[in-house]
Amino acid sequence: MQRPIDGTDAYAVLLAELAGRLGLACLAPDASGTCAIRFGGTLTVNLRQGWSDPQALWLVCSLGPIEPDAATCLALLRSNLPWRQDAGTMLGISDETPPRILLSRALHWRGMDGAALAASLEAFVGVARAWCERLAGDAQGTAPHGAPAAPPAPRAREQDGQAAWFRA
Repeated sequence: MQRPIDGTDAYAVLLAELAGRLGLACLAPDASGTCAIRFGGTLTVNLRQGWSDPQALWLVCSLGPIEPDAATCLALLRSNLPWRQDAGTMLGISDETPPRILLSRALHWRGMDGAALAASLEAFVGVARAWCERLAGDAQGTAPHGAPAAPPAPRAREQDGQAAWFRA
């Protein structure tokens, strides 16, 4: 059984343990505490320690561009209701042009080990993939706007994760 992470370099140690579980040679944060992992060549999950809370580890993933029409925005807002959230995730819209849909989740990382972070990341990737499929259906007119999300169970852990730097 692995030891819980604690100490001054705890975040870097936690990311190193995660890298080992994902079969990556290295996963190290940049000066802002940010790093990223690409799954399946299409989905990038950014990991960032802090922002407003140094105890938080944020998982953030862009789900793609959005046409900010009222129906789409309403569906996204409804998805943030506590009883509709998937694995503690929230949806938002970026402040860039063109706007993008962002999926995020905050984890309390102190005391986590690589296995716990890998499990949380796996669940997050499953939710992100389900949302990508749902949004693709919306774009093709095959899924109704505003329908509650019903993502499938998370898929098997990715074996092709590749570390990539992300600039916040």
